[in-house]
Amino acid sequence: MNLNIPWRASAPGLPIASLVTVICLQVSLSSLALGAPRELVVFHLNDAHGFIAPRKAPDGSRNSGMALLATALREGKRAALRRRARWAFFYGGDMFQGTPVVDETQGECMVRLFNELKLTAACLGNHEFDYGPDVLFRRTAEARYGVVTSNVRTRSDRSTRWRDSMILPVGNMKLGLIGLTTTATAVTSMKKNVAGFNFLSPFDRARRLATDLRRRGADAVIVLSHLGIDTERNLARRVDGIDLIVGGHSHTVLREAERVRSTTLVQTGDYMRFLGEVRLSIDPERDSCELIGYRLIPLTASRFTPDPAIQDMVAGYTAKVDAAMAVVAGETRNGLDHGIQGDFSPVAALVADSMRAKYGADVAFFYPRGTRRGLAAGTITLGDIREVIPYSNTMVKVTMTGASLLKALEDGLSGDWEEFGTEDQEILERRLPGRRIVEGLKPLKSGTMILQGSGLNYSFDPRLPSGARVRQVDLDGAPLDPKRAYRVVVNNYLAGGGRGREQFSVATAIEELTDVDRFVVAGYLRSRSPLPPPERTVVNLANRIE
Repeated sequence: MNLNIPWRASAPGLPIASLVTVICLQVSLSSLALGAPRELVVFHLNDAHGFIAPRKAPDGSRNSGMALLATALREGKRAALRRRARWAFFYGGDMFQGTPVVDETQGECMVRLFNELKLTAACLGNHEFDYGPDVLFRRTAEARYGVVTSNVRTRSDRSTRWRDSMILPVGNMKLGLIGLTTTATAVTSMKKNVAGFNFLSPFDRARRLATDLRRRGADAVIVLSHLGIDTERNLARRVDGIDLIVGGHSHTVLREAERVRSTTLVQTGDYMRFLGEVRLSIDPERDSCELIGYRLIPLTASRFTPDPAIQDMVAGYTAKVDAAMAVVAGETRNGLDHGIQGDFSPVAALVADSMRAKYGADVAFFYPRGTRRGLAAGTITLGDIREVIPYSNTMVKVTMTGASLLKALEDGLSGDWEEFGTEDQEILERRLPGRRIVEGLKPLKSGTMILQGSGLNYSFDPRLPSGARVRQVDLDGAPLDPKRAYRVVVNNYLAGGGRGREQFSVATAIEELTDVDRFVVAGYLRSRSPLPPPERTVVNLANRIE
């Protein structure tokens, strides 16, 4: 008998079991030795970003889709029950944003499919805010799983479905749940999308709630986190009483569970390439939670057969957008890779080049963090472009002095930088097969956002003091004139001060345009294909990549 209590929508945000389930649970508990250790299996996922259907990534890997995930979950649950273990299925944020189908349905496809897969609970990722508050409240109202938001506050009564924390009964165990969202959401999201939301310190909230959940009888405390692996490690160091952190946001593939003090940390990477499975031994009598085992399950067609019912649901969503997205916009000769943090991004350069060409501007700015992936060599469709830049930003023309342009570049380089690690090397190998980082620095803070310019070349050194890192800058071979007024094109995210880029929001002669970024790029490709690789216009002097 599956004794996991499902979430119901009859009472906002609360897990309500039917009378029959409660009776079965009581009978089961009376027949169990309450003091004996019990096994809990936690299935987990993060950063799916709307990849509900299988697709080939630019690096050659293939993402699984929901139908394979459904089969893997079903088999994992059956194996757990054969061991008389109980299970839960948790999500570490960012269901939305990243594919045409999730954008067209504004996240509905993800919520409906995760309802079918009986997701237990999820925290909010920063991209859950991308479609605005009204859509966010609507989607969470449709969810039949718990939405745990311990450090996000809003005055809207429509957020009553969200739980600050939760005691979840699973078999004879009580799981305390905390949900944490990166505070950078307030800076990285469009201002209108996070208006009215406050993002509190995840450390303060976790510290208080972990103690409270233990006091309320939780046998284990589990954090559903969209903070990123570095912050999650820091959380484990600084906060007592957390047994497991189901992580997200940094897209980190943890092939082995990490232990920081008494806390276990896990993440599955992104785009549903893996399903995580954590096995825990929970002993309520001894107040202990021990790691038995952990594995990442590759979600591949050679390993699992797609679930027919879920496959039909996916097809019902994708059929509506596939035809439009299959239209060919152009082609590239060599492909355009995504680049690495804090350095030149060829695919971001393509976006900037298309913006400058469209409006005949002196300079156009885009940012590598605004792209989701690179482009493989060969044919490029409208769907490919939308996956690269999924945010549907519009264009804005502004006038800026050379001094303001230099300040904007310096602002993008501000903050702390750190050396590349093993995980960064793995990301580089996926994006640039055969290349390796000999030495180099990447931005430490998610708020740091270097700018990719078109018509403007610059080099910088992040080892120098903040505010003095740009070493050389020119426009089409001429030195930057601090007093000259330049015609500049950016998107409405930058023009609105996104990520703290106030230099664009206070520029003069602001003209808002209706053109959407992906159509600007598509038009550029149609007129110039086959597209050669863009010239390198940004140089990080601290990096050496071979």
